[in-house]
Amino acid sequence: MDIVNAAPPESDLNKLGSQTQREGDTTPVAIARENWRRYEYIKSRGHVEYMAQARRNEDFYLGGGLQWDPTVKQFMEEVEGRPASECNEIMGSVNAAIGYQIANRMDVNFVPASDDANPLTAKVLSIVVKNALDNARHKWHETQQFGDGLIAQRGYLDIRTRTDENIKAELVFSTIDPMDGIPDPDAKSYDPADWLDFTITRWLTANEVGSIYGPDAQAKLEAQARPKEGDFGDGTYDDGIWRNRFGDPRTTANEFTADLTDGSDVRYRIIDRQHHKYEWATVAVYPTGDTADISNASADELAALKRAGVLTTKRRIKRVRWTVSAMQDVLLFDDWSPWKTFTVVPFFPFFRRGRTRGMIDNAISPQETLNKAISQAIAITNTVANSGWQVEENSLTNMNTSDLESIGGSTGLIQEYAKGSTPPKKIEPNQVPTGITNLITVARENIKAVTGINESMLGIGNQDMSGVAIQSRQFAAQQQLALPLDNLSRTRHMVAEKVLEFVQKYMPDERVIRIAGGDLSEERSITVNQVQPDGSILHDLTLGKYDVVVSDQPMQITFDNSQFEQIKSLHETFGYIIPPKVALRYSNLPDKAEVGPLLEQANQPAPDPEAEASAALKNAQATAAAANAALTKAKTVQTLVTAEYGATQGAAQLAAIPHLAPVADAILEGAGFTPSNPIPDTGGQGIHAPVPGQLPIQVPNKTTMPQNTHPEFPAHPDVGVDRGIEGGQQ
Repeated sequence: MDIVNAAPPESDLNKLGSQTQREGDTTPVAIARENWRRYEYIKSRGHVEYMAQARRNEDFYLGGGLQWDPTVKQFMEEVEGRPASECNEIMGSVNAAIGYQIANRMDVNFVPASDDANPLTAKVLSIVVKNALDNARHKWHETQQFGDGLIAQRGYLDIRTRTDENIKAELVFSTIDPMDGIPDPDAKSYDPADWLDFTITRWLTANEVGSIYGPDAQAKLEAQARPKEGDFGDGTYDDGIWRNRFGDPRTTANEFTADLTDGSDVRYRIIDRQHHKYEWATVAVYPTGDTADISNASADELAALKRAGVLTTKRRIKRVRWTVSAMQDVLLFDDWSPWKTFTVVPFFPFFRRGRTRGMIDNAISPQETLNKAISQAIAITNTVANSGWQVEENSLTNMNTSDLESIGGSTGLIQEYAKGSTPPKKIEPNQVPTGITNLITVARENIKAVTGINESMLGIGNQDMSGVAIQSRQFAAQQQLALPLDNLSRTRHMVAEKVLEFVQKYMPDERVIRIAGGDLSEERSITVNQVQPDGSILHDLTLGKYDVVVSDQPMQITFDNSQFEQIKSLHETFGYIIPPKVALRYSNLPDKAEVGPLLEQANQPAPDPEAEASAALKNAQATAAAANAALTKAKTVQTLVTAEYGATQGAAQLAAIPHLAPVADAILEGAGFTPSNPIPDTGGQGIHAPVPGQLPIQVPNKTTMPQNTHPEFPAHPDVGVDRGIEGGQQ
């Protein structure tokens, strides 16, 4: 499309295309044409210019001769005879920034944000989301997205589901070529939730269309669409911009048309567009006031919500409509998206209300200056390498001036000149102007300044500089990347929210999640959405709202090395004894699980026979002492019981025969007994004086008093133990 002669952006021609559509026309052909017209409009609103800039940025990143304009390079080398030198300083700077992203991966956690969410489920949810990210290979897709943003200003991560390997759906990530993704040209927000639409244009075969959008779409495409591009429309010169591929874009195969093949490799332009629309929909209103779209809920789900006291109503909400068409009038898909938001998550390193920049845009000019200055310095050096000779007329004897002109710069040249003549003298060459050398220095410094990558960021310092000082300088230099890294954190937050939406929507059934963690990298599993005998659900991931907490986690080897050094410091500096199992956890040994038990066993002290004998003796002595103590205690208890029982019987006898008390007292005093609490005389009433705080003790009289049954102290010794003990007979 000729952008120069195109209608202005506000023209209806750009908005609607050359064909008009009747209002209210919802036929498949009309929807497909409207999709095509929207694509033409957003493409003409700056996307073609963006693609040209992105193509140029990528060439300057890759280098290898791509930093020079082909026509300029050909003119310099073939006409002027000057070299088109290239010193790619941009690739190293961009790779250093990507290296920082690689060394600091995303760590996501969740915290409860509603009454029906709990901390334990939040912890389990964090584990499940991390597992989903790992299975989808998020870390590598993020590196691709981050690189796209630094190089081409924009990076897009597409998050979708598939059921190829799991019928219950699994998460799948893909990175979209920035040239294929077109955001809403009238939007100015970083968040796609504020965009009207996002369109992906790509060239796919019929089989690829069938694998993505279903067999019905493939059949419709093969029956209705007819590719017109001679190169199958593979985008080699799509809108005049070369696209990346394994093939060489400088070669063409226009003569290899679809007529020469079976048609399986024919490619069709697909317009995949997600756009917001306001529609009336059934929503659930929870007691907390939160609402959720339940238009696609089943009858069982609606009944469950009703039993839980959730109200349903009709509201006008913003939903995502998904429309896919081929060519200009073939509709492949048009329905409501199962996602709440667009499946695309963007990353813009430098974002200013809709205007984007990468790391290379401002580095192109100083890189061009550097290439030109180096090329000029090489040209000057080449021209003055053989600067010429000063020779006296007819002074050479073994050659003439023509020979000297042709071989005067050769190594091992021997000159013979006539006796008495002036020797030949080599002309001093001109030096490379200092202005060019200064220009080279300035250009290199400018590249470092505009990219924010300097020697400190690369870890380059003086030879006598300590490692701590170099790390401090690296940390300070990273502040130059603060804005791109903050935008990356924002992108990571949106990715985590998207994965959370997937988990709560597409993982309602019981699943066993296997994760690696804990000591020595053992594998463990956790069951989610597990129905308990009482009907409750353990680790129910579908309920509740959770806030996302995203942080940077240093790359495993770097983080573990740091922790390992701290463990060593605790032992060497403070003298703490570190168990081998703890130290091994932070090491980089590949066989931790096998090495750990061996180290524990090897670090146990060798047995000492003398120490073992001493310990056995001490144990025996302790056992004997304990036995003696138990025996002594038993005898003491027996003596106390006997004495207590005898005293009780004596007291009973005294109570029955009071006139014996003086005799008993005299006997006790003669034995050396001193009563601590003497019992006052009650006058033979049979009642002891009450102890403070206790009730009086009633002593039975002689006629009702039970006889003594003590085996050592019979009540009537003159009768004997065979009579009167049990029966009470005299």
